Amino acid sequence: FKKIRGNSYGMWIATEINLHHDNTIREAFNSQLAAKRRKIFWDLNPESPGAMIYKDYLDPYADKTARGELLGGYNYRHFTIFQNVNIPEQRLKEILSQYEEGSLWYVRDILGQRVIAEGLVYPMFSPERNIVHADPRKTPGRYFISIDYGTDNPTAMGLWRLSEGTAAMIREYYFDSRVHHYQKTDEEYYADLEELAEGYPIERVIVDPSAASFKTCILRHGKFPVWDGDNEVLDGVRLTGTLIQNRLLLFDASCTNTINEFGIYRWNEKKSHDEVVKENDHAMDMVRYFANTIMWREIQ
Repeated sequence: FKKIRGNSYGMWIATEINLHHDNTIREAFNSQLAAKRRKIFWDLNPESPGAMIYKDYLDPYADKTARGELLGGYNYRHFTIFQNVNIPEQRLKEILSQYEEGSLWYVRDILGQRVIAEGLVYPMFSPERNIVHADPRKTPGRYFISIDYGTDNPTAMGLWRLSEGTAAMIREYYFDSRVHHYQKTDEEYYADLEELAEGYPIERVIVDPSAASFKTCILRHGKFPVWDGDNEVLDGVRLTGTLIQNRLLLFDASCTNTINEFGIYRWNEKKSHDEVVKENDHAMDMVRYFANTIMWREIQ
């Protein structure tokens, strides 16, 4: 939103208003103060009941309207995808098939309900559907490594093969300094990275964006091109869940640390907003970096 000095805008249309920063919302209101005919149109998808847009705006507006105290009027309408006349039945079936029924995103996006994020982050992960025995040598593809780097915390690396829009993690590396009672240096982790990559033409290494020293170490050796991983957590969780649901992310049975984390990676139910529990999440972060940085480009 760009404010032009001396102007006062009569109409403000904002989509996905829950994603707008509160300062932007307040500035937009201020830019309408002198308008003769003031109209505001917002839309949004449901999210956590404690989200700012409900707490500071929509719920107080509804309460004041019910008491007859909100001058100017307030209208709220709730629609679901089933009421969208522009989506044919076959397309609707395709969309529904991309969601795990009962999951957080299904309840919000499909049923249009405000719900607190609770339980497993990836309830759609299934050993029967997502765990494979991937022969790393027989299927051609493009190869990537994604890394969540830790010093006190574990370091997790995954070797991925991407072929025809489907990615399989065919090997993993996991080192927990607390279990082994010593910390590795950047150079030692780099040696482990080379061992994980041995024999594979690595197109790109995706690194935890906070791991500046390790990224510098990789670049200094000059062997692997490096990208910072996209660390948008909620967008990445959502994308990862969709890829898992549609069997576009698969995991070799040997990747036991990653597979185990899928069973314990949970939402923080003590928070009023969406937040994952920052425990047992290092392989999950590594998977998310790959999904949000590489797979996002593949499905555009």
